[in-house]
Amino acid sequence: MTSTQFLPRCALAALISLAAVAADEPPASAAKPKAAKPKFNVIQATDVKPIAIDGEHNGFPVMTRWKDQLWLAYRRAVAHVGTGDLILLRSTDGEKWTEVRKFDMGSDDRNCQLLATPNRLFVYHGLALSRNDFKTYVSYTDDAEKWSEPQKCLETGFNLWKPIEHMGRFYANSHLKLDSGDSGPKRMSRLMTSTDGIKWEQVSIVRQGNWESETTFIFGENEHLYALLRQKYGSVAGFIYESDPPYQTWTGKQVGQHFSGHCVREFRGVTYAFSRHYGEQSRTSTMIYTWDKGTLTPYAQTPLNPPKADCGYCEAVEMGDDMFICFYSSHEGNAKIYTGRVPLKKS
Repeated sequence: MTSTQFLPRCALAALISLAAVAADEPPASAAKPKAAKPKFNVIQATDVKPIAIDGEHNGFPVMTRWKDQLWLAYRRAVAHVGTGDLILLRSTDGEKWTEVRKFDMGSDDRNCQLLATPNRLFVYHGLALSRNDFKTYVSYTDDAEKWSEPQKCLETGFNLWKPIEHMGRFYANSHLKLDSGDSGPKRMSRLMTSTDGIKWEQVSIVRQGNWESETTFIFGENEHLYALLRQKYGSVAGFIYESDPPYQTWTGKQVGQHFSGHCVREFRGVTYAFSRHYGEQSRTSTMIYTWDKGTLTPYAQTPLNPPKADCGYCEAVEMGDDMFICFYSSHEGNAKIYTGRVPLKKS
């Protein structure tokens, strides 16, 4: 297992206290990638257009298909960190969107996740009362009209990240959201499971003790499980951990790709990973990779941002011969929610 050194406590405290450092952003001095020209050619997303421009900061979208409709949720807020609500939209064609529901449990609602099953749509929504007080709730609907009352589904301090269904069970990541200057050694990333999508229990700790953050899981052959882990501070490069059933022991290493706001989708037998990307002069975008047994190959990219700008959290559904994507970006001013298209890889 590969480990990295902690940043000095005084340095972390100074970084985190800066107002410019957002809750989901690496601090400015955290191991920035060197300015270098990309050594690969990728497809550029097309038909890119904004669908949510109604706040100072529209970000962190999630999207799924359920009951023959597209469902997209995002955070409408005053800034990357601060007062905000979660907005749920639906559409039949990806062109016209209707607001279905607003989740407003408090001042800073964030970290929405969607889980679609044949008969039920789950919406997981978080509430940040402070940097060290985070709660995760679940609401659901069976008919797209009536909704359950929100109920708390994890211990205080933990979020739920990228829930998936596999072999009749649900799996997800949950990491401890502590953001004080001395929180790094306390953080952890966990594999969680559920049979009903409401009550979640811990399977194992993937890694702990060094600013563990968003972790996305990929099941491979023979139930082998991969974990794409983001280290929030101290490392721009991500980590890939691996485990076999019963998933109690994890081994891993640092890789060349950056992971944040990342997710995984499979279309027509090809697995794609989506993550924020740092390129030349620290310009950001979302990079879409193809995945093959632990190897990530750059495939497509969203529009480039100015240096150090805000973007990412891309998700996709299959639509004809394309993947229909959503993401947020500040390449045209304030952060907006965009949709676009990327052709599916030909086998």
